[in-house]
Amino acid sequence: MGAILSGLFGRALGVKGVHLINVSCLLITTLLAFIAYYEVVLCNSPVSIELFSWINSEHLQISWGFYFDQLTVNMLIPVLIVSLLVHVYSIGYMGEDPHQQRFFSYISLFTGLMLVLVTGNNFLVMFLGPIHLGRFIYKYIKLFCNYMLEFILFFFILFLINIYIFIFKLIISRITLSLFRFLV
Repeated sequence: MGAILSGLFGRALGVKGVHLINVSCLLITTLLAFIAYYEVVLCNSPVSIELFSWINSEHLQISWGFYFDQLTVNMLIPVLIVSLLVHVYSIGYMGEDPHQQRFFSYISLFTGLMLVLVTGNNFLVMFLGPIHLGRFIYKYIKLFCNYMLEFILFFFILFLINIYIFIFKLIISRITLSLFRFLV
């Protein structure tokens, strides 16, 4: 929400408005993660939310949804706290930069994609997180290091390696699952 508002209405909101919206959205999300921690971890009730069916074919059905179990909620809290601290630190650090609205839009979208990566309920949804994370890292570097072509090339190669590693992990997990089914 903060990324959309600061990206589309950043000039109208001004720098202080963008700061207020992004930090307050992230603070509310962090507080909701603590409530989810109580509900999921302490009360031992995992939650699965299916938003809509994404791919429906004869043998393949993939839904767009999120799954909150103990591991997911335990990962949400550090991710959100660190992201909140980065947002607060960036207010002072980026104080003299003329492109603060764009920066805060990117960093909020980056945080949102991290949350998709952590909470996705299937591999395809989780795959979209790293793909777009790499793209936004590339945009950061391009926005703030226009003169350093080597860094842009390095992060683009890192992005491609990230995709190949994810595909390799997916293949290995599929082979392991097939072997486990065969042995059981």
